[in-house]
Amino acid sequence: MQYFAFSLRVTALVAVLFLSACGGGGSGTTSADLIDCESAVGGTVGQAVQLGCRAVGASPDSVSWTATDPAGAAVDLVANGLQASFTPQKAGKYRVRVTGVVGGDSETENIEVTVGFPTLAVDCPASVSSPAQRVVLVDCSVAGAEGRSPTYRWTLTPPPGVAVSLVDANVEDARFTPPTIGAYALVLEVSAADGEKATASVQVNVTSATPWKIVAIGDSITQSNLLHQSYRYKLWTKLVDSGVAFDLVGTQNANSNECITDEGAFTCTNNHLPAGTQQVAQPDYKGLPFDPDHEGYWGRTAGEALTLLQSSLVTLKGQGAAPDIALVHLGTNDLYLGSGTTQQKTAAAIDGLEGVIDELRAVNPQVTIVIAQIIPFSGDSGEVPTLNSLIAALEQSKAKAGSPIIVVDQYTGFSVTADTFDGIHPNDSGEQKIANRFYGAIEPIIQ
Repeated sequence: MQYFAFSLRVTALVAVLFLSACGGGGSGTTSADLIDCESAVGGTVGQAVQLGCRAVGASPDSVSWTATDPAGAAVDLVANGLQASFTPQKAGKYRVRVTGVVGGDSETENIEVTVGFPTLAVDCPASVSSPAQRVVLVDCSVAGAEGRSPTYRWTLTPPPGVAVSLVDANVEDARFTPPTIGAYALVLEVSAADGEKATASVQVNVTSATPWKIVAIGDSITQSNLLHQSYRYKLWTKLVDSGVAFDLVGTQNANSNECITDEGAFTCTNNHLPAGTQQVAQPDYKGLPFDPDHEGYWGRTAGEALTLLQSSLVTLKGQGAAPDIALVHLGTNDLYLGSGTTQQKTAAAIDGLEGVIDELRAVNPQVTIVIAQIIPFSGDSGEVPTLNSLIAALEQSKAKAGSPIIVVDQYTGFSVTADTFDGIHPNDSGEQKIANRFYGAIEPIIQ
């Protein structure tokens, strides 16, 4: 009889465990027939994984989802009833649990999502062309490398007898300066940490060297008036000394007859110099005549200069003179002549400068753009430093592979008293300072 009693107890215990496991017994129980989900799903890093279950009978009253990544950390899902999705950021196995409730019954299904990496792919131009003695940038993109610690290896094969090397053979984009004409072969191999590799080949067709086409863009500080040479003359002499082939380009070739104050023996009438005033001497240098071409616009804001440039740059491109390098000094008139708050005036100047950048790139996608933090002027209430800090940010905000932006500090060390003739426009020493700093920015490019 004792054996029989023990047997009954065991049987009862087994029955209770069975009911608990299978959901029998009313509220809070679990049924095996409420929802049906696929137990194993595949996915790709960086791409949304779609998960879906179906109701076996009645639609669930509620559905809840949870997920963890391969490291056990919670994953955010976007759920809508029996459908859910998430975007995995790493490879491995993700665990997903979905629970459906119908009345007093509930069921939990487990889904294992195995996530792999996308196929590694390299996209480079099949060929590019460039004049000799110019920096060549081959801009490539790599897909499928996220989270895989890719490494890059370029090989460069120049024409026979030509010695040249890459600036860095272990980066995504290739950069080198071909010394002479010919076909240069480049191969990029990208390797992922898991061993997958992808390659791309590029042929660089190098033609004869051509002069650097340089345009000076700005307001009166760039154009200057008939009584002053402009910094362009000082810059031109430094370029002549460099020995490189260059051409100052622009649709304008004269200084302005305007002025702001009485200048020496001349009296400004209605802000103009007397009729017949002769341009100050722009003497020959080393037997060469000065190249006066430019895009300087007296009295113009950055936005107004942009409007004039839009047609001028198209004209230059049609003449085969699209700039390789642009030297930009704009924004003074936005502050000096503009109205509104400092924020409004500086924002207008930046809008204009951004437009100038876009227009330059429209005529030459590989143009180098040198933008000045503008020189100080008399009476400034602190707006110039504010604008200059915004100009500095353009180096990153408008960055583009193959078309670098270089910000040059023309403000520091420039004296309104010693380096201008009227508190705004540079005198001889001021012109020399501007020329020196612009030249310092482009020297590494043209040499």
